[in-house]
Amino acid sequence: MPTANDSRERAAISVERSKRGFAALAATVLWLLLEPAAAAQAPITCAGPLSEPTIIKLAEGGLHEMRIIQWVKKCGVNFQLTPEIEQHFKAAGATPAVLAAIREKGSEIAAKPGKPPSKSAEPSAPQPPSPAAAPPAGDASPKPHVIPLPVTDAPDNSPPADAARIAPPDLPRSYFERGQAYEDGNGVPQDYAEATKWYRRAAEGGNPDAQNSLAWCYRLGRGVPQDSGEALRWFRKAAEQGNPEAQASLGSMYMNGQGVPLDYAEAAKWQRKAAEQGSEIAQFDLAWLFERGFGVPLDYAEAVKWYRKSAAQGNASAQTNLAFLLAHGLGTPRDSAEAVRWYTKAVEKGNGQAATNLGGMYETGTGTRRDYEAAVKLYRMGAEQGIPEAEVNLGRMIETGHGVAADPAEAARWYRKAADQNNAQAELQLGILLTAGRGVPQDDVDAAGWFRKSAEQGNPDAQARLGALYEAGRGVINDDEIAVSWYRKSAEQGNPLGQYHLAEAFLMGHGVSPSNVDAYMWFTLSAQSGFKDAAERLEALEKIMPPDQIDLARSRAAQWTAQHSPR
Repeated sequence: MPTANDSRERAAISVERSKRGFAALAATVLWLLLEPAAAAQAPITCAGPLSEPTIIKLAEGGLHEMRIIQWVKKCGVNFQLTPEIEQHFKAAGATPAVLAAIREKGSEIAAKPGKPPSKSAEPSAPQPPSPAAAPPAGDASPKPHVIPLPVTDAPDNSPPADAARIAPPDLPRSYFERGQAYEDGNGVPQDYAEATKWYRRAAEGGNPDAQNSLAWCYRLGRGVPQDSGEALRWFRKAAEQGNPEAQASLGSMYMNGQGVPLDYAEAAKWQRKAAEQGSEIAQFDLAWLFERGFGVPLDYAEAVKWYRKSAAQGNASAQTNLAFLLAHGLGTPRDSAEAVRWYTKAVEKGNGQAATNLGGMYETGTGTRRDYEAAVKLYRMGAEQGIPEAEVNLGRMIETGHGVAADPAEAARWYRKAADQNNAQAELQLGILLTAGRGVPQDDVDAAGWFRKSAEQGNPDAQARLGALYEAGRGVINDDEIAVSWYRKSAEQGNPLGQYHLAEAFLMGHGVSPSNVDAYMWFTLSAQSGFKDAAERLEALEKIMPPDQIDLARSRAAQWTAQHSPR
């Protein structure tokens, strides 16, 4: 699966948030420009000092700080600011400037002797503004929604009501941004539970970004118990409003069967919606589905198209997979040089799989110059990230001394790391070192164990070597029939060592009935693969076998080759 770790998916969030933050900043600047003008138009008449609940309502209602400060300075307050009350105001959205004004007015209470002001005296609650004047005929342009400002019973000689109106703040958006601040620890202590609280208020108000962020909180268990079902519900709400990040995440949950039964077709539907909006993660996931034919018809050309779009946005996994398809000519003409370029881009971003694959191209000189030292460096990068293919390749280079000083013990260490991850090739290589006692103490029992693990994964070399241990009784009980069964598995896969050992078994009658025809057939196949010992055996058999048996053996070898040749 794509690669779909939380770091892989959250990286795209920060980029989107930056864009959103800029839009929010522009809206705030416009509000700041409009608010003072409106505030100057509406006079303030106080019915008494302001109470704590009144100020909280004004702050939560989105009234700008300049207007709140005007009310505080004009009317005063009937309480003194304590740390506890200050926290309540901050939670409601009061700014430091508002708190400073309240603190100043509150200090006047202590300075005055006598009975404190009555707490029942409050300004009248804000009332809706009078209906706006009808637009001129033919003016069908949309009009901004408005926020009511506090009104008084005093005569108002200000200009018409429209002049005192300002576009209201988007409260769900404000709640969302407050949630972001708590999630990121931006200006406030990081607090996932508090972030979730504000995300929920905004999400319930219909804000798709907040719905997406709340879904992530449930998906990761941040500030709320982990709940894939709730994550799915909120992702869907945001996705249905067209939020590309939520669409990609919803598709990912269908791809992985998280909170919903696995459904590749549904995953592809949502990934396509997000991909068409430019989501690099969705473009990668959609390409991955096309590459494997999951939920969509298998189509390497479509996979290349979407990998290329994601890769162009800097997605290292997409760059790696695009390079792989280019290197193998899948869905696009083979282009090893371009594959090297894309692998290099992904390596520069620290992608270990790209480093492993690029190491192979440097080792073989494909699409670039042959450079063993560069290959070792790249394999090491992948190996240090725990990629088993890189570990086994690094071990092989160290064992053979290509691009680095030969060191069988160090090679064995890297083989063991990969073998512990069930890498069949590493299990084979470690078993070979154990049987020879190179870099590790000689141990046939341990070697047989590793050969068996590799053989059971279908590795034909390991099958042939495990059969040889059974035939010789090394590390296992001698059993010629079991040996032949492993030789046959290896030989049928076209392995020349397995074919040679199987021919020997037929020649000697070990574990099978002796047959010179079968022996000659398998020696022939082994020799065709370049196994010199098999060629020598053929020469010896030709001296003792009649021509008709030789012709029969050669005919069988030809038939086997025809049946097992790539089509």
